[in-house]
Amino acid sequence: MKKLFDEICVFGLGFVGLTTALSFTNKKYKVCGIDQNKSLIKSLKNGKIPFNEPYLKNNLKKSLKNNLFTISNEIHFKKNKRYIIFICVGTPVDKKSQYNLKSIFKVVNYIKKNAKGVCYIYLKSTVLPGTARLIKTDKLTSKKIYICSNPEFLREGKPWIDFNQADKIVIGSDDLKLIKISKELYKKFKGEKIFVNTVTAEFIKQLSNAMLSSMISFSNNFALLAEKHKNIDIKKSFNAIQLDKRFFGSPSEISSYIFPGIGFGGYCLPKDIEAISKFAKKYRQHNFFQNIIKINSDIFKMHLQKILNNTKKNQTIFIMGLSFKEKTDDIRHSKTIKLTDELLKRKYNKIVLCDRYAHKKLLEHYKSNKIKVVKKPYFGKDIIYILGHRDKLFINFLKKLPKKQIIDTRYSL
Repeated sequence: MKKLFDEICVFGLGFVGLTTALSFTNKKYKVCGIDQNKSLIKSLKNGKIPFNEPYLKNNLKKSLKNNLFTISNEIHFKKNKRYIIFICVGTPVDKKSQYNLKSIFKVVNYIKKNAKGVCYIYLKSTVLPGTARLIKTDKLTSKKIYICSNPEFLREGKPWIDFNQADKIVIGSDDLKLIKISKELYKKFKGEKIFVNTVTAEFIKQLSNAMLSSMISFSNNFALLAEKHKNIDIKKSFNAIQLDKRFFGSPSEISSYIFPGIGFGGYCLPKDIEAISKFAKKYRQHNFFQNIIKINSDIFKMHLQKILNNTKKNQTIFIMGLSFKEKTDDIRHSKTIKLTDELLKRKYNKIVLCDRYAHKKLLEHYKSNKIKVVKKPYFGKDIIYILGHRDKLFINFLKKLPKKQIIDTRYSL
């Protein structure tokens, strides 16, 4: 098979950059590491790293011994060579809470000024969505320099395991050529390869970090509430939660909760979040819960408005999935029931409902309304289909339809 690249270079030899470089040398690739810190270069050449990561220290020594890893403050570009260049420099936040991208721009400008062959830039630094496109538009006018987003998901203390036994490798590219090269580049590494555009890749990194921050803040919010109540055993409370079997498995069942939709419903969650919010208000610890209630309302309003903007009152609206979650017949406080009622209020007169588990309850619930309730979905050219939950029957049905006929409130298609 024809080689798609000739050299791998890594700019920035800190925690992320060194892990990246040594993970590739471990797969028998030759890697050139670049950094402007002279004392760091000297230390690395002597087999020493400035932080405590045993796996990295051992692999650094092995890579140097086998001549797989060279360390310098520059790249010696050659004509007709194709370079993979990882940018792993820091992006600290300034006083205005904005990423400082000076280090990234410095590397990009260096590549732009000195590159002779073809360069494929892999941006590993954490940035906001749209940064790679901004760099491409403002800095990289050459047709021989490409850029993609390739965020890292490394934990301090476990970077070697996280890189070499990854659960996912995210590649964000706006160029099909880079997708082909990325498949070749990462073929020796474990982990599901997820190919998206650059903006989505950058968003996934932010989503991951924000989720972790939210989970910690969620726990701390309840700890603050428990501290003020004084009679709650915080340690045992959280130990009990951690035993929930939904957290285990790959993927774990809890992962279905970490996915957007039209808002949570059902008998338990809405009433319980209202109750704990009122309880927390006594201790002035209710803002967190009020935000949950507000977000649940806002996402419903957004989906409703999207439907109103893309449908007509005399059009057939086929709503699929009416129970508050799939594989149940419980329609209490269901968001899709609420959605149906909102459409009825606005004089939509051709509504069809379909839910194979809640069929009988739907017939009973809407017996006095002019609503058609069916057991199976059917095709129609002028019908607008609304997906209410992720029943595979509905998803497989909708996959056969044009996108213009579908409004997906569960982001499943």
